[in-house]
Amino acid sequence: MHKYTLSDIQKYSKKYLINKEDIIYILLNILGVRCNTNMPRIRANIRLQDKSEYFYFGLANNPHSPFHLEKGKVYFQNDNIAEIKGIENDDCASSYFRRNKTVLTINSNKRSNCRGCQFCPNNLELNSEDENLNTTSKLKKTF
Repeated sequence: MHKYTLSDIQKYSKKYLINKEDIIYILLNILGVRCNTNMPRIRANIRLQDKSEYFYFGLANNPHSPFHLEKGKVYFQNDNIAEIKGIENDDCASSYFRRNKTVLTINSNKRSNCRGCQFCPNNLELNSEDENLNTTSKLKKTF
C-alpha cells in the first residue's frame, strides 16, 4: 500500500490544480479512517483545520487507512488535519437525521437491491426497511 503524505497531497494539488482540501476529502472517501469502534462505517461532522464549515461524511472504518481518529481529531499519518464530532453508526438505513436533526436524509432504494459499493463495509446488508420509497404514498406509509 502506498504511504500517502501531506507533501503528496500538495504535489497533486499543484499538478492537477485541485485544492488540497478536496484531495483530502477524496482520500477520506476512498480510504476511510481507522477508529477504535465496533462500527464498520461511521457518519460524522468533519471540519478540516483552518476551515469553518463542517461536512457531514460517511466513512468506512478501515484498519489500513492512513487516516486515524483519536479523541475528536482526524490525523493523516501523524498530522492533525481535522476535527470530527457527532459520530454515529452509518448503517445505510432508509433514513437518518443530520445537521442537528434539521435535515432528514432519505435513501429511496430498496435494501434488497443493494449490491454494495466497493468501499462500503455494509454491502449486501439487508434491513427490514425493504420498501422502495419512490412515491408520495410510500413515503407517507413509511413515516
